[in-house]
Amino acid sequence: MTNPWGCRCWLLTSPRSGSTYLQHLLNCNVVELRSSSDARDRMRHSFEEHLNSRFCTSWDDFLALDPLVTKMHCHHFGAHLVRRREIKGLFPGIRFVLLERKNVWQQAVSLAIANRTGVTHCTSDETHQSFQQMAVEPTDDELLNCLKAVRDYQAFWRNWLHSEPHLVVTYEALIEEPAQTVAGIFDYLCTSCDQLVLGVPVRKLAHPATASLVQRLKTIQSERESERQLVLH
Repeated sequence: MTNPWGCRCWLLTSPRSGSTYLQHLLNCNVVELRSSSDARDRMRHSFEEHLNSRFCTSWDDFLALDPLVTKMHCHHFGAHLVRRREIKGLFPGIRFVLLERKNVWQQAVSLAIANRTGVTHCTSDETHQSFQQMAVEPTDDELLNCLKAVRDYQAFWRNWLHSEPHLVVTYEALIEEPAQTVAGIFDYLCTSCDQLVLGVPVRKLAHPATASLVQRLKTIQSERESERQLVLH
Protein backbone atom coordinates (compact mmCIF):
# COMPACT_ATOMS: atom_id res chain seq x y z
CA MET A 1 0.00 0.00 0.00
CA THR A 2 1.27 3.48 -0.82
CA ASN A 3 0.35 6.89 0.53
CA PRO A 4 2.23 9.24 -1.83
CA TRP A 5 0.65 12.46 -0.57
CA GLY A 6 1.04 11.65 3.11
CA CYS A 7 -2.64 12.43 3.63
CA ARG A 8 -3.68 12.56 7.31
CA CYS A 9 -7.16 11.36 8.14
CA TRP A 10 -9.25 11.34 11.28
CA LEU A 11 -11.83 8.59 11.62
CA LEU A 12 -14.66 10.19 13.63
CA THR A 13 -16.54 7.53 15.57
CA SER A 14 -19.00 6.85 18.38
CA PRO A 15 -19.56 3.77 20.60
CA ARG A 16 -21.04 0.70 18.91
CA SER A 17 -20.65 2.16 15.42
CA GLY A 18 -18.43 -0.62 14.06
CA SER A 19 -15.17 1.28 14.48
CA THR A 20 -13.28 -1.75 15.81
CA TYR A 21 -14.31 -3.81 12.79
CA LEU A 22 -13.33 -1.02 10.40
CA GLN A 23 -10.05 -0.61 12.24
CA HIS A 24 -9.44 -4.34 11.81
CA LEU A 25 -10.07 -4.14 8.07
CA LEU A 26 -7.83 -1.12 7.65
CA ASN A 27 -5.02 -2.68 9.66
CA CYS A 28 -5.16 -5.83 7.54
CA ASN A 29 -4.18 -3.65 4.62
CA VAL A 30 -1.67 -1.34 6.30
CA VAL A 31 0.09 -2.50 9.46
CA GLU A 32 -0.50 -4.80 12.39
CA LEU A 33 -1.78 -2.86 15.37
CA ARG A 34 0.45 -2.54 18.40
CA SER A 35 -0.23 -0.74 21.64
CA SER A 36 1.81 0.68 24.47
CA SER A 37 1.28 -0.41 28.07
CA ASP A 38 2.08 3.09 29.31
CA ALA A 39 -0.08 4.79 26.69
CA ARG A 40 -2.44 6.29 29.26
CA ASP A 41 0.32 8.24 31.01
CA ARG A 42 1.99 9.19 27.76
CA MET A 43 -1.32 10.46 26.39
CA ARG A 44 -1.66 12.88 29.30
CA HIS A 45 1.66 14.48 28.38
CA SER A 46 1.60 14.38 24.60
CA PHE A 47 -1.52 15.00 22.56
CA GLU A 48 0.40 15.39 19.32
CA GLU A 49 2.28 12.14 19.84
CA HIS A 50 -1.05 10.36 19.77
CA LEU A 51 -1.91 12.10 16.51
CA ASN A 52 1.17 10.54 14.92
CA SER A 53 -0.45 7.10 15.05
CA ARG A 54 -2.08 5.15 12.31
CA PHE A 55 -5.03 3.13 13.52
CA CYS A 56 -5.66 3.55 17.24
CA THR A 57 -7.92 1.44 19.42
CA SER A 58 -8.65 4.40 21.69
CA TRP A 59 -7.11 7.47 23.24
CA ASP A 60 -5.24 5.14 25.56
CA ASP A 61 -3.64 2.94 22.89
CA PHE A 62 -1.45 4.29 20.15
CA LEU A 63 1.68 3.54 18.20
CA ALA A 64 4.24 5.85 16.67
CA LEU A 65 4.30 4.94 12.99
CA ASP A 66 3.95 6.88 9.76
CA PRO A 67 0.73 8.90 10.11
CA LEU A 68 -2.30 7.98 8.05
CA VAL A 69 -5.46 7.56 10.10
CA THR A 70 -6.26 8.37 13.71
CA LYS A 71 -9.46 7.09 15.26
CA MET A 72 -11.26 9.79 17.22
CA HIS A 73 -14.06 9.10 19.73
CA CYS A 74 -16.21 12.16 20.28
CA HIS A 75 -16.60 11.58 24.04
CA HIS A 76 -12.81 11.89 24.41
CA PHE A 77 -12.30 14.45 21.69
CA GLY A 78 -14.38 17.17 23.33
CA ALA A 79 -11.77 17.77 26.03
CA HIS A 80 -9.01 18.49 23.50
CA LEU A 81 -8.66 20.49 20.30
CA VAL A 82 -12.16 20.99 18.96
CA ARG A 83 -11.81 23.71 16.35
CA ARG A 84 -11.47 22.51 12.79
CA ARG A 85 -9.46 25.65 12.05
CA GLU A 86 -6.84 24.62 14.60
CA ILE A 87 -6.74 21.04 13.36
CA LYS A 88 -6.37 22.08 9.73
CA GLY A 89 -3.65 24.51 10.73
CA LEU A 90 -1.69 21.72 12.43
CA PHE A 91 -2.28 19.20 9.66
CA PRO A 92 -2.70 20.82 6.21
CA GLY A 93 -4.68 18.62 3.84
CA ILE A 94 -6.26 16.57 6.64
CA ARG A 95 -9.39 14.62 5.71
CA PHE A 96 -12.27 13.34 7.79
CA VAL A 97 -14.18 10.06 7.68
CA LEU A 98 -17.41 9.99 9.70
CA LEU A 99 -18.49 6.52 10.79
CA GLU A 100 -22.19 6.37 11.65
CA ARG A 101 -24.88 3.80 12.26
CA LYS A 102 -28.15 4.33 10.39
CA ASN A 103 -30.16 2.38 12.94
CA VAL A 104 -29.75 4.49 16.08
CA TRP A 105 -32.21 2.24 17.95
CA GLN A 106 -29.98 -0.80 17.54
CA GLN A 107 -26.90 1.26 18.34
CA ALA A 108 -28.51 2.50 21.56
CA VAL A 109 -29.50 -1.03 22.60
CA SER A 110 -26.03 -2.32 21.73
CA LEU A 111 -24.55 0.39 23.95
CA ALA A 112 -26.93 -0.49 26.78
CA ILE A 113 -26.03 -4.17 26.51
CA ALA A 114 -22.30 -3.36 26.49
CA ASN A 115 -22.74 -1.17 29.56
CA ARG A 116 -24.60 -3.95 31.36
CA THR A 117 -22.36 -6.87 30.42
CA GLY A 118 -19.02 -5.12 30.11
CA VAL A 119 -18.51 -6.97 26.83
CA THR A 120 -17.66 -4.89 23.79
CA HIS A 121 -15.86 -7.42 21.58
CA CYS A 122 -15.71 -11.20 21.26
CA THR A 123 -12.50 -12.80 20.06
CA SER A 124 -13.60 -16.45 20.01
CA ASP A 125 -16.65 -18.63 19.53
CA GLU A 126 -16.50 -19.54 23.21
CA THR A 127 -16.63 -15.94 24.44
CA HIS A 128 -19.36 -15.13 21.95
CA GLN A 129 -21.48 -18.04 23.13
CA SER A 130 -20.94 -16.98 26.74
CA PHE A 131 -21.98 -13.44 25.84
CA GLN A 132 -25.20 -14.65 24.24
CA GLN A 133 -26.13 -16.50 27.41
CA MET A 134 -25.76 -13.44 29.65
CA ALA A 135 -28.95 -12.06 31.17
CA VAL A 136 -29.50 -8.45 30.10
CA GLU A 137 -32.18 -6.32 31.74
CA PRO A 138 -31.43 -2.62 31.30
CA THR A 139 -33.89 -0.23 32.91
CA ASP A 140 -36.11 2.11 30.91
CA ASP A 141 -33.93 5.06 31.88
CA GLU A 142 -30.76 3.23 30.84
CA LEU A 143 -32.18 2.58 27.39
CA LEU A 144 -33.38 6.16 26.99
CA ASN A 145 -30.05 7.54 28.17
CA CYS A 146 -28.22 5.39 25.62
CA LEU A 147 -30.53 6.60 22.86
CA LYS A 148 -29.88 10.21 23.88
CA ALA A 149 -26.14 9.54 23.99
CA VAL A 150 -26.13 8.05 20.48
CA ARG A 151 -28.06 11.02 19.09
CA ASP A 152 -25.77 13.42 20.92
CA TYR A 153 -22.73 11.68 19.41
CA GLN A 154 -24.14 12.10 15.90
CA ALA A 155 -25.04 15.75 16.52
CA PHE A 156 -21.60 16.43 17.97
CA TRP A 157 -19.72 15.29 14.87
CA ARG A 158 -22.18 16.82 12.42
CA ASN A 159 -21.99 20.17 14.18
CA TRP A 160 -18.21 19.93 14.43
CA LEU A 161 -17.82 19.10 10.74
CA HIS A 162 -20.45 21.64 9.68
CA SER A 163 -19.72 22.33 6.01
CA GLU A 164 -16.32 20.62 6.04
CA PRO A 165 -16.00 18.08 3.18
CA HIS A 166 -15.89 14.56 4.58
CA LEU A 167 -16.65 10.95 3.76
CA VAL A 168 -19.57 9.24 5.51
CA VAL A 169 -19.24 5.50 6.14
CA THR A 170 -22.16 3.61 7.66
CA TYR A 171 -22.04 0.60 9.96
CA GLU A 172 -24.57 -1.14 7.74
CA ALA A 173 -22.43 -0.74 4.59
CA LEU A 174 -19.38 -1.85 6.56
CA ILE A 175 -21.08 -5.10 7.55
CA GLU A 176 -22.73 -5.80 4.20
CA GLU A 177 -19.91 -4.70 1.88
CA PRO A 178 -16.62 -4.55 3.82
CA ALA A 179 -14.33 -4.73 0.79
CA GLN A 180 -16.13 -1.93 -1.06
CA THR A 181 -16.16 0.18 2.10
CA VAL A 182 -12.41 -0.11 2.65
CA ALA A 183 -11.71 0.51 -1.03
CA GLY A 184 -13.88 3.64 -0.88
CA ILE A 185 -11.92 4.97 2.10
CA PHE A 186 -8.59 4.37 0.39
CA ASP A 187 -9.90 6.09 -2.73
CA TYR A 188 -11.03 9.07 -0.63
CA LEU A 189 -7.55 9.28 0.89
CA CYS A 190 -5.97 9.19 -2.57
CA THR A 191 -4.23 6.04 -1.37
CA SER A 192 -3.75 2.88 -3.37
CA CYS A 193 -3.76 -0.74 -2.26
CA ASP A 194 -2.61 -3.44 -4.67
CA GLN A 195 -4.89 -6.13 -3.24
CA LEU A 196 -7.42 -5.76 -0.43
CA VAL A 197 -7.08 -8.23 2.44
CA LEU A 198 -10.11 -8.69 4.70
CA GLY A 199 -8.38 -10.97 7.21
CA VAL A 200 -10.36 -12.94 9.76
CA PRO A 201 -13.86 -11.45 10.15
CA VAL A 202 -14.55 -9.82 13.50
CA ARG A 203 -17.48 -11.49 15.24
CA LYS A 204 -20.52 -9.27 15.25
CA LEU A 205 -21.99 -9.03 18.74
CA ALA A 206 -25.55 -10.28 18.48
CA HIS A 207 -27.35 -10.74 21.79
CA PRO A 208 -30.68 -12.62 21.64
CA ALA A 209 -32.37 -9.82 23.58
CA THR A 210 -31.50 -7.13 21.02
CA ALA A 211 -34.70 -7.26 18.95
CA SER A 212 -37.02 -7.21 21.96
CA LEU A 213 -35.04 -4.40 23.59
CA VAL A 214 -35.22 -2.31 20.42
CA GLN A 215 -39.00 -2.68 20.38
CA ARG A 216 -39.17 -1.88 24.07
CA LEU A 217 -37.05 1.23 23.60
CA LYS A 218 -39.29 2.47 20.79
CA THR A 219 -42.35 1.94 22.97
CA ILE A 220 -40.79 3.73 25.95
CA GLN A 221 -39.69 6.64 23.77
CA SER A 222 -43.17 6.95 22.28
CA GLU A 223 -44.81 6.87 25.70
CA ARG A 224 -42.45 9.49 27.12
CA GLU A 225 -43.04 11.74 24.11
CA SER A 226 -46.82 11.39 24.55
CA GLU A 227 -46.49 12.31 28.21
CA ARG A 228 -44.40 15.33 27.30
CA GLN A 229 -46.97 16.52 24.79
CA LEU A 230 -49.74 16.21 27.37
CA VAL A 231 -47.78 18.35 29.82
CA LEU A 232 -47.19 20.99 27.14
CA HIS A 233 -50.90 21.21 26.35
